[in-house]
Amino acid sequence: MSKIQTNKLQHTGTGAAEFTLPTSDGSAGQVLMTDGSGNLSWVSLPTGGLSMAQQWKTTSHQTLSTSYVTLNTWQAVGHTGAGSIGTGLTHNSGTFSFPSTGIYHLSAIGTFQHASIDMDFLNLGFNVTTNNSTYTRVVNITGSLTQSPNYAAIAAEYLLDVTDTSNVKFQVTAQDQHSQARVFGEANTIMSSLTVMKLGDT
Repeated sequence: MSKIQTNKLQHTGTGAAEFTLPTSDGSAGQVLMTDGSGNLSWVSLPTGGLSMAQQWKTTSHQTLSTSYVTLNTWQAVGHTGAGSIGTGLTHNSGTFSFPSTGIYHLSAIGTFQHASIDMDFLNLGFNVTTNNSTYTRVVNITGSLTQSPNYAAIAAEYLLDVTDTSNVKFQVTAQDQHSQARVFGEANTIMSSLTVMKLGDT
């Protein structure tokens, strides 16, 4: 028996829409996608859920000053039962780089303490660069110490569009308006933390 082969489909009603089929069979589970000009290709459907999630902690106390200090004692969390998803961040002296482009949710919590001042104002936030050079402070959350024992926790969040993994980076920063307060960190537990999740594509 003879057979008819074609690599095009056309709408029979008006003849206006013509689609060119791909030349391969594709892979199991793939679907056809048009480029808007009638060319069809096989694509894989996006998977559900987060593709990246990771938590970091400070490993030692860091003393602050009246100028903004970049927190730099970070380590990826690996305690009992800790988990992560996908390829994590890269850290170098307080600067974080991303494994892939996308929209990321940054969430930092700092635990602060001042040994001698009962009234103090503290800041926690993020510095971001989009050219791997000039950093801009995009988040600056203020908290306060009011009385002995002079502890406070401050949280900061940001949604960052990572369009280029070579140029878009960030730092977690902190400041003490009276100097000498500390951001707590410890090797065996989480005292100050950073959680980063990739929410979707850029």
